[in-house]
Amino acid sequence: LFRARTAGYAIPQHFFDGALQYSAKFLDSNPPLKNQYDIEEAIYLAYASVLNSPTAENAARLDRFSGRAETEIALAYAVMGRIALGKREGPDFDRLRSSIHESGATAWMDLKGSKMGSWRRVEAAARLLQILAFTEPGNPTTAKVVRLLMNERRGSGWYSTKDTAQVLVGLTEYLRFSRELDASGSISVQIGDQDPQTLQVSPATVLKDEL
Repeated sequence: LFRARTAGYAIPQHFFDGALQYSAKFLDSNPPLKNQYDIEEAIYLAYASVLNSPTAENAARLDRFSGRAETEIALAYAVMGRIALGKREGPDFDRLRSSIHESGATAWMDLKGSKMGSWRRVEAAARLLQILAFTEPGNPTTAKVVRLLMNERRGSGWYSTKDTAQVLVGLTEYLRFSRELDASGSISVQIGDQDPQTLQVSPATVLKDEL
């Protein structure tokens, strides 16, 4: 809902109010989180709540998960701007850095024996890229994460619409902060079965919504 409204769609306020009320009720009920996927989903819900309503109560709900899913919690802190408040040096970022594995020209998150396959590694790497793009875009490790994601691409996307969306968000932030969008050129875009369209881009137009 937040991203849709940011993109210019008219989202009724009562939709947001209902979603925030559900989020608070769910997170305050101490729901049984049986696996890492449940934990990450709950953290994302807490993060979205803070993003839409940055109150002390919502921030406390997010802090409750500290140390349980480093990529999610560190990304949430980064997006919320708490990096500037010293959160960048907190324990979640330390754990995040220690879980980065590098080999040659690539880098990714060490998932500690996860059996969820390459798609899980792609999503974790995409979130890692978003964090590094916010915090350390000039770090050589950031470019290595980009290389890993490019190696994992399957045709025009990755393994699912979810990880593809996360990768595109991460790549966009990386290009923004690395200033690789300063050049002019053309891109070809195809949506579904529609005919491909070629768009001309320049530093003045590449980040405009109408593009």
